[in-house]
Amino acid sequence: MKKLVWLRVGGLLLFIGSAVLLYAALFYNPLLFSVEKMTLRKTEWEQLRPSLFAGASYDLSDERDLLERRSLEELVLHKGRELGITADETAIEQQLKQLGDTSAERNQTLQEMQMTEEDAKNNYRRALIGFEVKKRITSDLAIQEGEMEQYYRENKEQFFVPEFRTIRYIRAKVDDLATRSQLQAVTADSFQRVLEQLSSDPNDRMHSWEELISQGAFAQNTSDAVAEKAFHLQLNKLTGPIQDGEWNYWFLIEKITTPYQQPYLDVRQKIHDQLYQSKQSAQFRAWLESQKEPVDYVLNTDNLTASRWSAFWHDLPINIRKLW
Repeated sequence: MKKLVWLRVGGLLLFIGSAVLLYAALFYNPLLFSVEKMTLRKTEWEQLRPSLFAGASYDLSDERDLLERRSLEELVLHKGRELGITADETAIEQQLKQLGDTSAERNQTLQEMQMTEEDAKNNYRRALIGFEVKKRITSDLAIQEGEMEQYYRENKEQFFVPEFRTIRYIRAKVDDLATRSQLQAVTADSFQRVLEQLSSDPNDRMHSWEELISQGAFAQNTSDAVAEKAFHLQLNKLTGPIQDGEWNYWFLIEKITTPYQQPYLDVRQKIHDQLYQSKQSAQFRAWLESQKEPVDYVLNTDNLTASRWSAFWHDLPINIRKLW
């Protein structure tokens, strides 16, 4: 009799074990993150993912980053619910109208972003609630006058306004003798008119007008050597050709500004905002970290690529803990 009982028990355990192993290998839905009792699993993420990327291309690294941001958003929303924070539906409707003036335009925009109107509304709700939570958590934050003055003294280069120039110029190949000949008799007064009369050229000849541009920005459009020379030329004097590699340049400097150091009082508000945002972000990040353990926060981006079998055994202690 005992033997029969043991055989039945053993058979039952074998059946249960086999069923669990089969479920783990073929049907288990990997856990990606959880906040208290709220969980997000892989199939749910795959349904949500298109609307979050809104049609943009992405790789696995981007997906991991987005998944982590989503999990932290849930942590913030959990705190928002505890604080009784809700989103203003009128503000959400106003935000929705920015997607288009008419319902048809909004639907077209939403279709391109691979999301529904309700998806967009939920995103706005999450953003508004998250902003309010961050505002309340960091409400005691203050920036002292001494901090701002010290930052100004230690970072004066940030508030130095460099020289800007308005530059009209043409670039042509060194062996473009026709353009060189055409520009020989050109004066500063006729330079603009001559450039406007030039036809398109298959050899990449081009002319441009850069209004109040810095030397660094001009170098991005030309080269460091060309920008260096252009920022040492006289005002209202046509200069060229100046050779740089395979190109010749002709320049006319039409305006030059004087570089200067911005006074502290002129940039005080900018410094305040910069320090406030930096401190607010740091304080909020620290608060987020402190909230993870109390709500049993779990994030496992490896489950994006893990097999069902591996994910099942990795998640088993978490899933058991979430039952209680």
